[in-house]
Amino acid sequence: MGKPEFQTKPPQAAAARPVVNFFELIPKTNFDFIGWAYAFYALSGLLVLATAAYLFTRGVPTGVEFRGGIVVQFQVPPSVQIDDIRGALAQAGLDHEVQSLGTPGQYLAKFKREEEEKDLDGRLGQVLSGLAPGQEHQILSKDFVGAVVGERLREQALFAIALSMLGMIVYVGFRFRNLIWGVAAVVAIIHDVFLSIGFLTFWGFEIDLVLVAALLTLAGYSVNDTVVIFDRLRERIRIYPRENLKDAINRAVNDTLSRTLLVAGAMFLSVLALALWGGMNLKPFSVTLLFGVVVGSYSTLGIAVNLVYTWAQWTGLRAR
Repeated sequence: MGKPEFQTKPPQAAAARPVVNFFELIPKTNFDFIGWAYAFYALSGLLVLATAAYLFTRGVPTGVEFRGGIVVQFQVPPSVQIDDIRGALAQAGLDHEVQSLGTPGQYLAKFKREEEEKDLDGRLGQVLSGLAPGQEHQILSKDFVGAVVGERLREQALFAIALSMLGMIVYVGFRFRNLIWGVAAVVAIIHDVFLSIGFLTFWGFEIDLVLVAALLTLAGYSVNDTVVIFDRLRERIRIYPRENLKDAINRAVNDTLSRTLLVAGAMFLSVLALALWGGMNLKPFSVTLLFGVVVGSYSTLGIAVNLVYTWAQWTGLRAR
């Protein structure tokens, strides 16, 4: 008796699973960004002029680091909350900024230098004693930031911003072998930073070292977004050398629009959570990035790419 024969069916091909590309959840678009160039220029021009007029009339408020003042570190019982300290200092008429040092009960307060003439030590001691009657408080340190030091810090902050802008021009220009691409990216960054300063001033924030760090972070985000579009444009120019520049730029922006909106949306939601629940210490930083994500995405789509096209068009006309 022979061995039983078993008939086997050929294996069926597994059902193809759709691959989800999260950067393409938004349908393909075909917006004419270059055609709206002058509308973008007009809108940004109005915003810049309005911001300049506001800052000229109101001035740019600066923190203790830049204008000089007094920095006091103190310790109170852990039961005392930072909002209680802020309220008591405001009630005492002391112009202050308070932030937590991370250790329970330890805080740092910044005062204007004029407060020293109003017996700052005595008034601050009374405020801290009143926060927790019968419990001890301690002044850990007290430092003065003079006008000369503040001026030097301000110069160093401006130098850091200028150096970062120059570095971006060189980097983008070298990477894409065209200096005007780097200039266009940095003009968009200056646009973003200037509008952000006006926004922060309008809402009562003072420009200090934390906000300088936030503005530099915003600059990095903005130039990264611009480089992605420029990289796509360079690729199209290499693959389709006969394509009209206007069509190439529009196609590059539309191809990366889904990525731009999704990344900006994710960052916006993350920073929004930080602004709502991150506490007062992180609020200036998070609010700066919250506004910066919006204005940075706008300048990338409406300013940087249009500047490249406008420059190419102008130089072409000059050459002819």
